[in-house]
Amino acid sequence: MIDRERLRAALAELGFDDVRFAAAAPAVRGALPEWLAAGMQADMAWMARTGPKRLDPQLVLPGAKTGIMLGVSYRSEEHTSELQSHSFISYAVFC
Repeated sequence: MIDRERLRAALAELGFDDVRFAAAAPAVRGALPEWLAAGMQADMAWMARTGPKRLDPQLVLPGAKTGIMLGVSYRSEEHTSELQSHSFISYAVFC
């Protein structure tokens, strides 16, 4: 079992601003299939090709139990107003 608070503290020490956890289970609902069917992925054909994997982490990492999403803010005091709503980058890890 993951000690979430201990892991969150260790990741904060490494510079991550946000840490979230989610079950690595198939998506119950979501708009991805409709979004892909509407061609919203434009020239990113790989998104349609890998659509099922995006809905079920078990297709990529069988046996994974938890998804760990990591966020890093790249907002600076100097550019706060410009980046108000677009200042986060995120990463996902499954274990």
